[in-house]
Amino acid sequence: MTVLKPSFEEFLSLSEKGNLVPVWTELAADYETPVSVFQKLSEGSDTVSFLLESAENSDQIGRYSFLGTRPRLEIRAQGRLLSVRERGETAFRTRELPESEGDPLHEIERLMAR
Repeated sequence: MTVLKPSFEEFLSLSEKGNLVPVWTELAADYETPVSVFQKLSEGSDTVSFLLESAENSDQIGRYSFLGTRPRLEIRAQGRLLSVRERGETAFRTRELPESEGDPLHEIERLMAR
């Protein structure tokens, strides 16, 4: 039986403190790989999906894998250009960050805090 974490009661409590509550489960690695699960999530779908792994190169086995689909917000950064698209929007809104802001991660942190 797959057990989702946090419990429903913990989820309700956490949802009062923020606008996003991650839900996860642990799977035995002998049944699925992160890539096979990702393929199942994204197969035949026209929505954005992502796979982030903790391995630093292809020769290592990652300890953690983060999979998701239908993100509420997509953020792309290249140099000082930052592009944002919210779920349901068809086009990205792009702006150049002022040189004083420097690191686009600060802007990403601000966007995610909404």
